Amino acid sequence: MTPQKRSAKIAISLPPDQLEYLKAAEEAGRGSVSGHIQQLIQQEREAADIEETLRRLFGQERPGAEHTAWARRALRIEEEDDAGAGAAA
Repeated sequence: MTPQKRSAKIAISLPPDQLEYLKAAEEAGRGSVSGHIQQLIQQEREAADIEETLRRLFGQERPGAEHTAWARRALRIEEEDDAGAGAAA
């Protein structure tokens, strides 16, 4: 049985401005180019999972204001929290 690879090297083509952005982020200590791309892919996969869950729950219709109001009550979120004014106790 061969061990499974944890990662594989690939080559990608990027516009110069995107490559400069990634290299600057790496130099600023915000992670490697590979790490940044891995994080973006993970976020994309999580967003797709959320979309699929919402589709299963609500069909093609997106949750409306009544759903948002219920969620705010259930999670005890106050309107001022959206503006950042709600400080944690």
